[in-house]
Amino acid sequence: MRNHFIRIADVFFRFIVAEKRRATTVILTLKNGFVGLVLVSAVSLSAIDFAAAADPVKPGGVAAHWKVKPDPPTQPVEWPASLAVSIQQPPRIEEILFPQGHSPFCMVGLDAYESQKGELWNLATGKRVGAIQGTPPKAIKRALSADGKYMALAILDRAQANDIEVWSLETGKQISRFQADERNYSMTILDFAGPDEVLTYTLGQTNGKFGHHLRVWDAKTGNSARQIDLDKNLSGDQRYDISPGRNLLVSIMASDAVIYDLQTGQEKGTITPPNRTEDGQSVSLDGVRFSPDGTELGCLCSGGRGSIIATYDLANGDQKSKCELTAAMKASLQHPASYKGPALEYVSQPNGFLWYGSGFVDRETGLLLWTYKQGILEFSHWRRIITPAGMIVSTGGNGARKIQVVPFPAEDLEQALTDYRSDKPALIKPGEKVKVVVKVTEVRFGTKEEATKAIEEVLAERLADDGLEVADDGNTILNVKYKEGAGKVLKEIKGGSSRGGGTPTGRTVQSTAAEVDLSWTTKDGKTKVFAHKLDLDPSMLTVRTNEEVTAAVAHKQVFAILKLQLAGLPMPFFVPLDKSGLSLPMVSNSSMAAPLSKADALKKKIEARKNLGKK
Repeated sequence: MRNHFIRIADVFFRFIVAEKRRATTVILTLKNGFVGLVLVSAVSLSAIDFAAAADPVKPGGVAAHWKVKPDPPTQPVEWPASLAVSIQQPPRIEEILFPQGHSPFCMVGLDAYESQKGELWNLATGKRVGAIQGTPPKAIKRALSADGKYMALAILDRAQANDIEVWSLETGKQISRFQADERNYSMTILDFAGPDEVLTYTLGQTNGKFGHHLRVWDAKTGNSARQIDLDKNLSGDQRYDISPGRNLLVSIMASDAVIYDLQTGQEKGTITPPNRTEDGQSVSLDGVRFSPDGTELGCLCSGGRGSIIATYDLANGDQKSKCELTAAMKASLQHPASYKGPALEYVSQPNGFLWYGSGFVDRETGLLLWTYKQGILEFSHWRRIITPAGMIVSTGGNGARKIQVVPFPAEDLEQALTDYRSDKPALIKPGEKVKVVVKVTEVRFGTKEEATKAIEEVLAERLADDGLEVADDGNTILNVKYKEGAGKVLKEIKGGSSRGGGTPTGRTVQSTAAEVDLSWTTKDGKTKVFAHKLDLDPSMLTVRTNEEVTAAVAHKQVFAILKLQLAGLPMPFFVPLDKSGLSLPMVSNSSMAAPLSKADALKKKIEARKNLGKK
């Protein structure tokens, strides 16, 4: 068995080849950034199976020993119809701290570990309402209470491991300090429970015996209020949630969502969401979220070939709704893996969900109706909140970032969805036919006919996801131009992993560059429905094969990646015949993603020169 790497001389990205007889793993990154595509295949794309064969199918919506009661908030968050939020952020890497639950508050001015410049803002009023007055110790974890009264931090110091400080955001001063557990225990949850209560969860060993400690502390005094010893390990990060009334905690435990009573420590109920889609694709529980009124629990189950959103009635544990999302829908989202907010968030108008902060999913139909796009250089992964006035988001480039409100087209989405469900004439709508014309001008290996057939098959499956049929008598035409050329020269490295290491063999392999140009129009070509260009020239590939690593092997992997990208291509699924109508999905662009008019571009250039040299 031989392990190889192939890499480009001027970058650190690698092409890994581990020769085995079974599954192939391909990880692609581009020279200018991470694409986020992971391909698991066996010999060819047609053999890809993301499902774990040994994983038994579990019925969706099973609720065990149900003793949960709805837990509404003491005071619901009320957002005004209009918001004037504009919070300037410093020209440095900055953390934004939000409460775990539903709240109008957030803290800005925080560095990765330092908190002395922290400011509390009420996003519902757009006003600064508190700040840290002093110098808190460096923090490994921080939490903000939903009522905006406190910030808690876990000290970044091994000698003070699990020491917690609580700071009042009304006075700006430290009000309590306590040790949450033994020094050798690991803290995975730092949050707030009921009013004036800090919540910690730690796990570790004492005298060889494992301990799982869920503890509640008095925020004002630091005294222990309740200690709950669990026999299961809770999930931290974004894999847990606390109910709006702050009495329930739900945590992902393997394939289950387990709900605990924070007053008694009792396990009140367990939900086992679906682990497979209707067509048998494997999914696993990835996110949980209580509804703002405390009457429901939403579960997001994700997989390589699709996702499921299911909601459950907290009064009885019964499943209330379920919708399936295609892989193409998730491909429409920007940077879902790095998003810091809840993977799933309830939205009241229209009735649906915010998915990884980047897409709105209609609750009834499961359609992805809207996406949010950032600029290429704008990478912002902080939590986003949809309100009646729009979506609150951190936007802008480095040095010009601020928290502001961007439009969220709630009324337009409702109107477009009404049109989608009606009998109004449409160019593109489920049940319509599309003619696909693929023209291959150049291939490096194989034949043009083979490439044409493969692309046609992938696009037929992609269009079928939106209920569109490929046929020669289609009302619209999707023209596809495809060509290949010589790609990057990759160096082979024996051994190592995708993170580095290994020994160069001295061999090089010529990879393949692929270019796809799609243009979707009416039959007469006068009305453009959709256009997209895809350029693919990987800087890193990973392959497992018994074959010698050749240019043909690299080409095979590049073409497999290309087919996966086409299979997940975001495309319109509703375009009304009336040009004044609204198409789906809709897109809202940040200021950096929205193209400037020529006049605006000139003004921006003039302002930049005027400000040159100014402090």
